[in-house]
Amino acid sequence: MLASNGAETHRDQLVYQLKRLHWNFMVETDVSHTGILFAIEQLATTRDDKFS
Repeated sequence: MLASNGAETHRDQLVYQLKRLHWNFMVETDVSHTGILFAIEQLATTRDDKFS
């Protein structure tokens, strides 16, 4: 659930933070994390935010 106390979570900010997390994970491990990519894909609201 993306709402707390009636306030909608800012999906764009969450997607941005997940992208940063994924980038840092890739820099540290040289591996892409499919779970983070899946979360980004599910939360992204605009075509530009999606990877496919």
